[in-house]
Amino acid sequence: MRIDGEWRLGTDLELRPMLRAEAQAADGSWVELWLLVDIGADRTVLNVDVWQRLGVAAAPAGPALSGVGGDVPCVLADVPLRVSREDGSPVLFRGPFNALTGPSPLDLSLLGRDILCHFAVIADQPQRIVCLLHKGHRYQIVAE
Repeated sequence: MRIDGEWRLGTDLELRPMLRAEAQAADGSWVELWLLVDIGADRTVLNVDVWQRLGVAAAPAGPALSGVGGDVPCVLADVPLRVSREDGSPVLFRGPFNALTGPSPLDLSLLGRDILCHFAVIADQPQRIVCLLHKGHRYQIVAE
């Protein structure tokens, strides 16, 4: 399986490895979001904007999440995330995932190692490649 992402330009004009996904809202609809492919993040985290658009009930997450910006309060959102394989078929990841509930330095949603540990992660900016590889897909480094 291969899941393709892309290098997207942020509002700060920085290119970042991103993956298009959808999260299921309380009404059953799917809300589009972009996830930063972040191998340094322990967990997948939905930002406050996505959390508010979903309108789902939450369970307390316990301690706040910690990162470069300090501690931020969060809840657990038991929502599925859906991405597409290279052939367009869906891949579903089951939560719960952390969701931020208020202002924080984190304005992006993150795809963390709770999901990424199941894949070989390629974030090759010079080649403009972002992809997750699993079973049956391989890659090799070709010397120039």
